[in-house]
Amino acid sequence: MRPRLDAPSHAALHLPAHPVTKTSPQETYPEVDFTDIEAPRALKAPLKSATPTLLINLVVQEAPVQEVLLAIARESGLNIDIHPGLRGKVTLHALQQSVPSILARLSRQVDMYYEWSNGVWLITPDTPVIRSYKLNYVNISRDTTGYIGVASEINSTGRAATGGGNSGGAQLATLLSGNSNSSRTAVTSQARFHLWESVIENIQALLDDTDKATTARDEVLESHALAPETAAGANDAASPVVAEKVKQAQVRWRASRLIANPETGIVTIRTSQSQQAQVRAYLESVMQVAARQVLIEATIVEVELSKSFQMGIDWSRLSASAEQRGWQFAQSLGNDAAQFNRKSGSWESNNSKNALGQNNGNVALMLGYFNPFSRLGNLSASVTLLEQFGKTRVLSSPKLMVLNNQTAILKVVDNLVYFTIQSQISQGSSVGGGNLQAVTTTANTVPVGLVMAVTAQINSHQRVNLNVRPTVSKVLRYIEDPNPQLGTGSNRIVSSIPEIQVREMESVLNIATGHIAVLGGLMQEDQREFTDRIPGVSRLPILGQAFVGKNQAAKKTELIVFLRPTVIGRADVNAGDLQSFQPLLPEALPADAFELNLGEPL
Repeated sequence: MRPRLDAPSHAALHLPAHPVTKTSPQETYPEVDFTDIEAPRALKAPLKSATPTLLINLVVQEAPVQEVLLAIARESGLNIDIHPGLRGKVTLHALQQSVPSILARLSRQVDMYYEWSNGVWLITPDTPVIRSYKLNYVNISRDTTGYIGVASEINSTGRAATGGGNSGGAQLATLLSGNSNSSRTAVTSQARFHLWESVIENIQALLDDTDKATTARDEVLESHALAPETAAGANDAASPVVAEKVKQAQVRWRASRLIANPETGIVTIRTSQSQQAQVRAYLESVMQVAARQVLIEATIVEVELSKSFQMGIDWSRLSASAEQRGWQFAQSLGNDAAQFNRKSGSWESNNSKNALGQNNGNVALMLGYFNPFSRLGNLSASVTLLEQFGKTRVLSSPKLMVLNNQTAILKVVDNLVYFTIQSQISQGSSVGGGNLQAVTTTANTVPVGLVMAVTAQINSHQRVNLNVRPTVSKVLRYIEDPNPQLGTGSNRIVSSIPEIQVREMESVLNIATGHIAVLGGLMQEDQREFTDRIPGVSRLPILGQAFVGKNQAAKKTELIVFLRPTVIGRADVNAGDLQSFQPLLPEALPADAFELNLGEPL
């Protein structure tokens, strides 16, 4: 006979159990390594294969959880051990549910932990336990500060750099300081990556919130349980004091503890089983996102424009040469003179008038995008397309592998050395003595070449947000220091200061994996004048100009930057996403690739 549950405070209805489809009676609950978060352990995982599971119906209202568990054991025929400290009342309406499913629902109403071990369900209160988790991430904190500034003042210098540390604020203040009539522009970018610090703070906040919720629920249960005792012993003055001490002791005992050791990558947590499940889910999501990485291929090309393209590269030709048309350009002087038709991929003037009162015909130099997923193909094909606009020269073709939200810097430069001189003149101590001069020279270096900083953020849709900043610099000429203290005549010391040309850009882009972004428009014009003269005759007044030949040459170049991010799922050259680099491995090259031909000069 089934024991009756006390009515009317609660009621229970048990229907005959129905067997589930075939399951293997030999299967057991899999053992899981608690010390590694990479081996997922589902505390409340589907346990349909843990026991010969039966489907039962259970309807209870405000029933003691121990009586409900005993009724489940009788109906299912399973062995269940119930801890005497388990308490609480539950309300449940379950139809055709398995025992693991019902236990999971009960654990959401009371502090209960269940485990299948050696053919027995062990049901205990959800008391604090100790679990250790491994975070396989390097113990490093990185702060990156990039700044770029331009000043229109003659005695000011524009600065541009990318570095680490916390000195960006002082450098920015120095850049912005100056006279009130000067014009200055500065952009500062800061990136902060402290994974271990953030994880520890977030786990502690998660444990604190769940501790508060658990304490509040315990107070409610305690108030219901102590209500009869409080009424019976209302005249006992010591009972409130004792109850308060018991409450404080329970709070201290149930409080969570967090121990982190970043040097070994281990986080140890003492908390309840339900909180352990929340911590595990949080760590798994954090590590999954932090482990994403992207391969960024960049190609920096300098195009010497031909005469027919002196105004710059015709990007419409470049997009038309690709399989799918992308960017479209047009120009108009009217506000709403032209509209871009996304279906046809062209500009329509709509016969409107521009600012000069004229009807718009062919429009130019306006921007529209026809296909947001247009690809120009691979980088080498894109560079080849540029040859129709002039001579091309690849300045650099770097490739960087970057982790999610990390900053990578590529620097290929020559550090040019120049000297600054300080002279201090003092009067001699002896009578009639001359002045004493102390000269101090300081060596300085300036990098000339390519510097590229990239910060990537990878989302779950295979799109990459890039903060990219390429900088290309070269020496234009050397200027002599006019310091009079350097001497005159044969004793003069020449101190040459390099004049550096810098071309750089900074932008934030959103690119799909495998697609190509193009940054262009950095144009430079170089004019040179050559003079040929006949010695002697060319110096004659008036007639000498007939014996002088002058030749003027002008060259215009444009700097183009191609970027292609590729999200890497498996970083393996042999069987992963990096197989395209397999031919570049030393074992894949010909046997004579590293042999030195002594017959040819180095």
